[in-house]
Amino acid sequence: GFSETLGTLLPSSMVISAMQIATPGIDRPKMPRELYFLCLPIIAASLWFSIATGFVEYTIMLVGGILLFSGIARSVSVFQVKLAGFIKSNSALYHLAMGAVHGLTNVGGALLAVFAASVYPTKEEMRYTIAYYYFAFGVLQCATLLLTFSGNALVKGVLLSAIAAIIYIAVGSPLFRKLRDLEYNRAMSVFIFAYGAILLGKGLV
Repeated sequence: GFSETLGTLLPSSMVISAMQIATPGIDRPKMPRELYFLCLPIIAASLWFSIATGFVEYTIMLVGGILLFSGIARSVSVFQVKLAGFIKSNSALYHLAMGAVHGLTNVGGALLAVFAASVYPTKEEMRYTIAYYYFAFGVLQCATLLLTFSGNALVKGVLLSAIAAIIYIAVGSPLFRKLRDLEYNRAMSVFIFAYGAILLGKGLV
């Protein structure tokens, strides 16, 4: 079920995020207050709702469509500027939507990637922001799973997190160092578009 899958994945995500946050000598932008006062509370509430009601993931196709549009928009400089302006001027609303989507479906990370890539110019700031948010998301989601007695899969997830850490050290970290800011930005656009296509495809099957 949803809670079992979540419990298996969360520890790996948190371990990798923690390693990225702790990387020495990187830029660490200040995190927006909307993360703490809007995004995290709505994640807890929507995750509890999802576990309590067996919520069907109706929002996945909508998220997929949004990501496809965002991936295309980020490939055109004029639209990229407008997308960044929209997200910055509607930060509170965006954080509420991102929190609700992540709590209900666990695919809010893709919306987080759009946010980070639109607001921060360098790859270090983007990665730090995504890692910080993901770690905060993970702590809250683990606590919610435990409080709702749905955290049995966390044990398996903790064991798998060691493998995830080794893979990150061997592949992810060296690859990140090789990419320039522009290349990383383009890779983010491809990731956002591909993620959207996968979600749409999953919803249509």
